[in-house]
Amino acid sequence: MIYNNVELHNVEELTPAPDKSGVILNRFPLRVTEALKGRGSFIARSDTGCEIRFVTSATTVWVTMEAMVKDVELTVFCGDYFHSRLKLEQGKKTTFQLNRNDAFDSVSKEILASLPRRFSHSVWRIYISTEESYCIFYDVNGLDGTVRPPLKNETPKRKWLAYGSSITHGACTADTSNSYIQHTARLLNADVMCKGMSGSCFCEKEVANYIANAQWDFATLEIGANMYCFKTKDFKKRIQYVIETVHEAQPDRKVFVITPFANYNSFGLDKDTTDKHKDYVEILNEAVTNLHSENVRLIDGGNILDSCTYLSCDLVHPSEYGHARMGENLYKLLKDKI
Repeated sequence: MIYNNVELHNVEELTPAPDKSGVILNRFPLRVTEALKGRGSFIARSDTGCEIRFVTSATTVWVTMEAMVKDVELTVFCGDYFHSRLKLEQGKKTTFQLNRNDAFDSVSKEILASLPRRFSHSVWRIYISTEESYCIFYDVNGLDGTVRPPLKNETPKRKWLAYGSSITHGACTADTSNSYIQHTARLLNADVMCKGMSGSCFCEKEVANYIANAQWDFATLEIGANMYCFKTKDFKKRIQYVIETVHEAQPDRKVFVITPFANYNSFGLDKDTTDKHKDYVEILNEAVTNLHSENVRLIDGGNILDSCTYLSCDLVHPSEYGHARMGENLYKLLKDKI
């Protein structure tokens, strides 16, 4: 999405801010968020993983934003290169200053162009990194130069939509730019759209219909432990709808269905839930197999989170180290298939 000469990545719709001078960033269309119930309606409005992107001739840039519900951390990149971390205080309209680093000027354009990259180093990327964050975006002001959106050749060609639970959302990372999907995206040279639904990944029809009609080159559907709350027949009905709907809408695109990652249920601590975990993996395998399509593949979550030591102490969410290892493992599973 292009807005006021900047690109808003991972943003589907904008809502006017209360004072009308800024906009609220929405990861999902409002028709989806308004149809969801309970926690899902709240989480779908989270702008975690959204980015404000621009290229500027200015040496100094002012960016104005505001955190709505709680303090929010921002991670700033110049292309693939880390620049800084910033903090927005809840309820405080803040203008922060970004200064171009002169180090790039000391390297020849030929050498810079020869280095492996996803993004041109000229692309400023303001990444909203706090899980369950809600921001208002006001303005980017290039004080001594112009501001424009990135060009196509300055950003990755591959577009990846990643739907899933809190793990896909980036839970238990201090900075969600270090979540497993972000690590995999770097390795694949892909541009990932985070559609994680922390604690509310329930495969609703509205979400399935949105994914089916969104713009992406490949998609991952991480069917996580959130779905344990459903009876077997309801689980089967929901996952069949989302998998079949997405595939039927874009039959030539690759879709990877990821089974639940290892967690305390996998260890047999609760026999009933452990049995349900196994049953649901079998149901997912059956749903994918019955499509008879090479473009829909099942990925065993146990091959991504392949060590219990990747988990944090809740025995559900990966640690920051776990996310990094998972990102590497998922890359190995995807690299020859997309």
